[in-house]
Amino acid sequence: MCAILVVGRSVVNMEPTKKHTKWEAFTTVQKGTIAEEFVQEKLEADGWVVYRPNGRHKIDIICEKNGKFWAVDVKAKARRIYYPDTGMDANDMEIYKQLPLPVYIIFVDDVMGMAYGASLEHLCIEREENGKKYPWIVKNYVYFPLSAMTMLWEITPEKIQELAEKTERKQCYSRIYEKGVGYNWLEKRKLAKKKLNK
Repeated sequence: MCAILVVGRSVVNMEPTKKHTKWEAFTTVQKGTIAEEFVQEKLEADGWVVYRPNGRHKIDIICEKNGKFWAVDVKAKARRIYYPDTGMDANDMEIYKQLPLPVYIIFVDDVMGMAYGASLEHLCIEREENGKKYPWIVKNYVYFPLSAMTMLWEITPEKIQELAEKTERKQCYSRIYEKGVGYNWLEKRKLAKKKLNK
C-alpha cells in the first residue's frame, strides 16, 4: 500500500521500501533510527500525528497537530565537549531551508540524557556567546549554542544504553560532568521546560 502526503506543492512519498538495505546496516543509521522512534513516540504522546518515510530521506518526520504541520529532523548527537553547543552538517541546513514547511531540529543527546531542540528559524538567529558567533560554521559543519535550545524530554536509562551501544564516539565526555557543565545546563533548562506544541 502506498501513502502519499501532499504538503503545499511538494509530495512526500511514504511508500514502504525493502526492510534491509546496505544503508540501514550502518551503525550511525541504526542509532538514528532509535532516536527517530524515540521522538515519534514522544510526539504521538503529545497528540501529534506523525508521518515517517522509509529508506533514505532528507527529513525524518512530518507531523501535524490542529492543522499545523512541521518538518522535524532528528539528530542522534551529543553536545560538544569543549564548547556549549551542538551541530549538524551545513548542507543539511541548506536543504531544510528549501522545504515548504517550518523545520524543527531535535537533538537526541545520549550523553546529557536529554532530547532538546528548536526551530531552524530560531537556531539561525545570529547571536554571540563565549566569544563565538552563532550559527558557527566550521568547514562543512554548523554549530548552534545549547542556550538556544528548548529542553523537550528526558531519555530513559534503557534508551540511553540502546543509543550508546550504537555509538562510535571517539571523545571522552567525562570532562563535561567533572566540571558540572552538563548538569548545570540541564538544571537551568528544566526550570524553563517547554513543549514542542507551545
